[in-house]
Amino acid sequence: MEKDSFLAPDFTTLEIISFASVACPLGINIPNYDEIRQTEGFKNVYLNNSAPSYHTSPHEFADWQQTKLLEENTFRFYEVHVACHELLGHGVGKLIYREGADGPTPTFVDPVTKEEFQSCYEEGETWTSKFGPIATSYEECRADSCALYLCTLPEVYPLFDIKEEEVETMLFCNIMNYMRKGTLGMVLYNPETKKWGQAHT
Repeated sequence: MEKDSFLAPDFTTLEIISFASVACPLGINIPNYDEIRQTEGFKNVYLNNSAPSYHTSPHEFADWQQTKLLEENTFRFYEVHVACHELLGHGVGKLIYREGADGPTPTFVDPVTKEEFQSCYEEGETWTSKFGPIATSYEECRADSCALYLCTLPEVYPLFDIKEEEVETMLFCNIMNYMRKGTLGMVLYNPETKKWGQAHT
């Protein structure tokens, strides 16, 4: 369900002087208020000089040839993923509301199954109120799914100066890094509370 009109995103690279948290992200989509994103648009920033702080140690999960490939290419190719994740992953889609409190429920066609369905947000409901504690993680999964798909499209490659002969390596690096991050992220799960400590994991 796409927005009615495309709100051109802004993409800026910034150099960070200070970032007051445990870890500095590589990219951010702002603002985090969906009602503003829906009507006014959004900005994406790539925190360029934070990349070196991400130490890549894939040797625990890969053989020496794969490790060499990942160490040589991860940062360059991960930039493609971050841009697609922030610009289009977080930037697409819309919340669909019933027309007025007692208005009609719109009818939709599922783009995959082609089946009709009737489901939308009621007045006063938000993404967070519907999905609760998993809302932020669900949104990150949605953005990552978009990014992993978009990384496979030939139209994306020239935007990042990716040569045709580099595409297979880029896709391999992005997938391998996601499997690695998923494995490393398991330490952030608390089995006693059955909760995750970080949305991206």
